[in-house]
Amino acid sequence: MVQVGELLREQIESQILPAWCTITLDRRYGGFRLGESEAVIRLTRRRRRAPGKQLVSQSRMLWNLSHAHRHGFRTRRHDLLARAEDGYRFLQRHLRDPIHGGYYWRVSRSGEPDDDIKALYGQAFVIFALVEFSRASRDRVPLEDALTLWRVVMERLHDPTDGGWTEHALADWSPPDASRPVPVARARHKSANAHLHWMEALIELGAETGDPGVVNSLEEVVDLLATHFYPADPGAAQSIVTREWQPLSGAHEMPISLGHNVEYAWLLLRAEQVLGRQLSVDRLASYLDHALETGFDDASGGLDTHPGRPGSGATHHDRIWWVQAELLACLTEAIAQTTPRHERYEEALRRQLEFVFGRQADPRDGLWWETVDEAGRITTPLKHHEWKAGYHELRALTLLSTRLRTSAQW
Repeated sequence: MVQVGELLREQIESQILPAWCTITLDRRYGGFRLGESEAVIRLTRRRRRAPGKQLVSQSRMLWNLSHAHRHGFRTRRHDLLARAEDGYRFLQRHLRDPIHGGYYWRVSRSGEPDDDIKALYGQAFVIFALVEFSRASRDRVPLEDALTLWRVVMERLHDPTDGGWTEHALADWSPPDASRPVPVARARHKSANAHLHWMEALIELGAETGDPGVVNSLEEVVDLLATHFYPADPGAAQSIVTREWQPLSGAHEMPISLGHNVEYAWLLLRAEQVLGRQLSVDRLASYLDHALETGFDDASGGLDTHPGRPGSGATHHDRIWWVQAELLACLTEAIAQTTPRHERYEEALRRQLEFVFGRQADPRDGLWWETVDEAGRITTPLKHHEWKAGYHELRALTLLSTRLRTSAQW
C-alpha cells in the first residue's frame, strides 16, 4: 500500500494539479475560470448561464492550490502558491463586499457583482480557503480575514433564538423573501449541507487560531449536527429542517445522502480532535457500515447516491464524483481509527480505488467525470464547472496518499 501512496502522489503532481491549473487559468481577469465547452454543454442538454465566477468554486480552487503547496506537491510548469495568491487577490477585490462585509455569491468573469446574495455555505468555504492559504503562504493577513468573516457571520447570521445559523441573506444581511431562489437548500430553513461545511470551516479556523469564540461556535455546530441531522442511527439522517429545527412534512420520504453521511462521519472526528473531545469512532463505523451495506458495490466498488430499500437494491446507481471521494476519505479515516475493522475497510478501499481509477477518472488528465454508471459508462461528461472544482477528490487523495506513505499501520 505504501507503493500506492507514492503512485497517488505522482499522479497528483504530474496530472491532476497541472490539469486544474491549466483549465482554470484566466490571464485576463485573474481568479479561476471554470466551465465546460459549449459542445459538451449541448451534449448534456443542459442550459447553463455564461460562466461567471462563483464564490464556492473560487474558494475551493484557492484551497486546492494552497493545500497542495502546503503538503509539498510541486509541478514542473505551474507555481501553485503564485496561482493561489492570484485567487486570493481576486476573491478579496471582487467577491468581498466592502460595504456590508461578507462575500457575494457570484460575480461576472471580470469581477462585476452578478448575484449579491450572502449564503452561509459560501462564507464557510471562504473561511476554509483563507485559513489554508494563510498556512501555505505563512502570511497572517488571510487568517485575520477569516476571523473577520467569522465575526460578521456570527453577528449577521447566527440565530440567537433557536441556535444554529440562518443560511441566506441579501447583500445588506436582511432576510430574502421566502420565494426567492437561493443557492443550497431553501430560504428560511436550516440544512445539513450548509451546517456541515460551516463545521468544516470552524474546524480549521479553530485549529489554527485557538480563538475561544470560534471554538464555542464549533462546539455548537457539532452538537446541532448530531442532534438534528446526523443522529446515532444513520438511517434516520435528514437533510433539511425548519428554522426552529422541526422536520418538514414528508421528511421521512426524503432520500438519505450517503455521500453526506460518510463525509459527516469522518469530519466529526476532526472536529472532536480540535475540541479535545473523545472521538466518536463508533459513530464513524456505524455511518460507514450503513453506507457499505446499503449502497456499496462489493464486487466492483462505487457508492450509490442514496441507500437502497431492504431487499430491493439501491435506488440510484449513478456514481457521482464527490460521493466517491468522500467514501475514500471516510475509509482512510476509519482504517486509521478502527483496528478491529481493518480487513473489511481495507478491502472496500481497494475496490473503491479500482472503481475510481478504472471508471470515474479520465486517464488522459486524471480528472474525474461528474457522473458515471456502475459499469463506468459516462453519464454526465463534465469534469469542471462552478460546483466541481477538484476539492473533494484532491482532499481525499491527499489524505490517502499521506496516510499510505507515512503510517506504519498500512
